[in-house]
Amino acid sequence: ESNDAEALAVNGHQVEWKCLKTLIDSGASENVMSSKTTPWIPTKDSEGSRRGQTYSSANGSPMKNEGQKNINFITDDGQSLSTTWQIAEVTKPLRSAARICDNGMSVHFFADGGYMEDTTSKRRLYFNREGNQYTHNEWVKASGFTRPSE
Repeated sequence: ESNDAEALAVNGHQVEWKCLKTLIDSGASENVMSSKTTPWIPTKDSEGSRRGQTYSSANGSPMKNEGQKNINFITDDGQSLSTTWQIAEVTKPLRSAARICDNGMSVHFFADGGYMEDTTSKRRLYFNREGNQYTHNEWVKASGFTRPSE
């Protein structure tokens, strides 16, 4: 996760944005992030939270599904997308490669990065490799308000 924030002009208004550095994870069963990652976006009940679903952390301890958030974001190259994230106390936002594929995309990993590709339109979303992790920057509005740009 990144604390990077920028003010961008959108339709004549300054909008605060936060860059979420998500990890593309081939072992994650769901897209999962902490509620602390985007505290200004409300968490809603999900099917998993209502039935008491838990996830296993890397060390095997259970993490409670606390609900879900629907998040609109913009990629580094300006593409607008939306993702539903399950909420649990993970340390970094994990984007599930399985969920990416379930949503009509393929995932391609290479030594220096990779991309997600829409299997119909062939539109690609590129991601980076940082050490042994594949990361994707997702820009999210950092608050519910805008201020006029100068």
